[in-house]
Amino acid sequence: RDAVDEWGIPLGNVAVSGDVFVRREDIDNDREWVPLSADVKSQALSRRTLLCKADCIVPGHGSPFRVDTQLRGRFKC
Repeated sequence: RDAVDEWGIPLGNVAVSGDVFVRREDIDNDREWVPLSADVKSQALSRRTLLCKADCIVPGHGSPFRVDTQLRGRFKC
């Protein structure tokens, strides 16, 4: 079931992550989110869960981004 359509293109499962993901770039740079985390271990698990289940993620402070198979592979989904 599609959660959101953008320009008529189904996005699939959309996760509005709040600050679990600050922005797409923090996937490649732990310095973006680790210093701000109250519980790094739990947040890392939440990040992996969202990456494995969502087709599109709306981060807390950046543009929405799609989750592709390559990204899922990096997180061993």
